[in-house]
Amino acid sequence: MEQKLWILKSKGEKSAFGGNDGYADKPDAYYIYDNFVKNHNKLKRGDYVVIADKMYISGFGIVDQIEIKGGLQKKRYSCPICGIKEHSARKNKTPKYKCRKGHEFDNPIEVETEIQEYTADYSRKFISVPEKTSVHLLENYYINRNPYYSIQQANASFLMDKFPDLLTQLGSPAGISLTGPGNGPPYVPSAKDERDFRTGRSYYRPEQSKFRNDLFNRYGEKCMLTGCTVATAIEASHICHYRGPDDNHCENGILLRRDVHSLFDADLLGICPADLTIVLNTELQNTEYAEFQGKALDFNNSGCRPSIAALQIRWDVFQEKNHEETTALR
Repeated sequence: MEQKLWILKSKGEKSAFGGNDGYADKPDAYYIYDNFVKNHNKLKRGDYVVIADKMYISGFGIVDQIEIKGGLQKKRYSCPICGIKEHSARKNKTPKYKCRKGHEFDNPIEVETEIQEYTADYSRKFISVPEKTSVHLLENYYINRNPYYSIQQANASFLMDKFPDLLTQLGSPAGISLTGPGNGPPYVPSAKDERDFRTGRSYYRPEQSKFRNDLFNRYGEKCMLTGCTVATAIEASHICHYRGPDDNHCENGILLRRDVHSLFDADLLGICPADLTIVLNTELQNTEYAEFQGKALDFNNSGCRPSIAALQIRWDVFQEKNHEETTALR
């Protein structure tokens, strides 16, 4: 079982975020949220949490339990122009509110809604940090950062890089390892075929789902080329083609939207290992994919990168198949 690291935004008692009246949090003990909060269903027992407000980090903990209460009523507020719930109040400007899409207004729409309320308790393993520890330490560790989200995943390397002693102090539940870059041996490409063939030359990949989840944990749920954030449209793509379980290594994978994945598998799209930019086969030059020529892959501020050895092997294959076109395009 893998642990994730989450940033929980809190203002203490009656903390409030756009779209609701707030939550009665106790930052050094528990965090309250509901089923309308983004990522509410992803925070799990055993996960590490960073508790922070707009300016400072207050501490770290491990979620010991999550209590769920159903059938509760809560007021929710939305933009009267576009209906979006993500908005914020402004102290010195009028109109008073501004939503994520830029609409300004004084009176949001109010609706009474039935909710499920979650209480994540981390009181048993909570450690305070020195007063006025700035939230700016987190800036390069967010995964799919959104300022309106109160629960956001962070790269686990934050704890390793900034507070290594905390891992020892917090401890780790049995059987759980913290998900982060650099864990385990590096990926070593191999020509050995260890696939499990069933009938004829068909084979199956029992670890494909885990491979995809591992890449999501490493890089976030986002296509590295198109920026697509629809998880169901994003696939885990092997850099060196799958030949056995060892190829399901995070360093041998990238996340691509399904159509782009197909082009990569067909070697109509290559990744230059020198600068991680895209090179297209001439077949794609006058298509909707032309905009991606020369674009660099986006690793979502994860601090992680794929295996250069794997990228070089795949690049050599791409160049061999497309040598004339590649020379012209570069």
